[in-house]
Amino acid sequence: MQSGTEYLGATQDWQGISLLPLFLSCRAAVRAKTTATTPRVERDPARRTELEALARRYLAMAEEFLHPPPPAIIAIGGFSGSGKSTLALALAPSVGAAPGAIVVRSDEIRKQLCGVSALERLGPDGYADGLSRRVYKWLVDRAAVIVRAGHTVIVDAVYARPHDREAIGRVAADASVPFAGLWLDAPEQTLVARVTARHEDPSDADADVIRTQRMLGTGPIAWRQFDASTSSERLLAAAETFINSLPSTVCR
Repeated sequence: MQSGTEYLGATQDWQGISLLPLFLSCRAAVRAKTTATTPRVERDPARRTELEALARRYLAMAEEFLHPPPPAIIAIGGFSGSGKSTLALALAPSVGAAPGAIVVRSDEIRKQLCGVSALERLGPDGYADGLSRRVYKWLVDRAAVIVRAGHTVIVDAVYARPHDREAIGRVAADASVPFAGLWLDAPEQTLVARVTARHEDPSDADADVIRTQRMLGTGPIAWRQFDASTSSERLLAAAETFINSLPSTVCR
C-alpha cells in the first residue's frame, strides 16, 4: 500500500481512486478465466482440482471487489517520534477497500508545498505557522476527495492544535463517514531517541522540535489515546481493535 500512496503523491491522480474497485474486479476476473482454462490440459487430478478451486476464488474476489466496505477517515496524531507513520503504514493494508487505506502524511505534504524532494531538509521557515496552516488545509482537502471517491484515508500529522483536530473530524461528519481519531503518547526521552535515530525520512523533527511541541501543549484531547512507547506490534493490534469497534468501519 505504501507504493500506491507514493504513486498518488507523485501523480496527484486522486480522482482515479474511485475506479479501483472496477479495475481490481476486472483483473480478478481475468485471472479467474486464465486459471479456469488450465485444468483442461492438466493431467494430475489433484492439481486440476486445486486450479479449479483457485479459479472459483478469483471469481469470488471479482464480485467482492465491486462491493467494497464504506470509506472512513482515520487520523493519527501525536508529537514527533510517537510512531504515527509506522502505525499508519502498518494499518493501511487491513483497513477499508482493497488494496487498503490511502496514507496522507503531513511531512511529505510540507515538502511538496515547499517544492523540494521528500528527503531534502527544510530550515526554520519550513515550519512557519503560515505554512503549517496550509499543510493542514491540504490534509483536509485531500481527505475529503479520497472519501468522496469511496476510499478510506489515514491522515498522519501531529494534530497538536485543537482546531486542526476539529477540522479533520468535520470532514468525516460532512461526508457522513465513520471517523477514528488516534492519539499516540510517549515519554519525551522516547520521542527524542526515535527522531535522533531516524535516517532517510521526510520528517525533519529533532529534539528541539519535540520540546517546542510539548511546551505549546495540545488542549483537551478527545481522541482515543494509546501508549506509543510499547512495541509497534502491540500498538498495531490495539489500534485495529479500536477501529473494528467503530460502526461501519471494516478492518480486514
